[in-house]
Amino acid sequence: MSRVHEKILQSSEICYMDASASFEPLNTSITLLYTSCAVGVLPLGLFITSDELEITLEKALNLLKSILSQHAFYGREA
Repeated sequence: MSRVHEKILQSSEICYMDASASFEPLNTSITLLYTSCAVGVLPLGLFITSDELEITLEKALNLLKSILSQHAFYGREA
């Protein structure tokens, strides 16, 4: 997923979040972050959280940005 952030321009332009997956026995939400380009949909990240609250997803995105440093979202870090 780091390569998608680093090499695919669209990762700085458009992202999709899919929070439709969950694992009920553990009360866990699985959120996937994608971008799209000429070859199709590519993954940018995967978050496993206890809920789908805005603050939780914001913290997850900030953690992803800190892990990827300057390469996050094609160098945009936003």
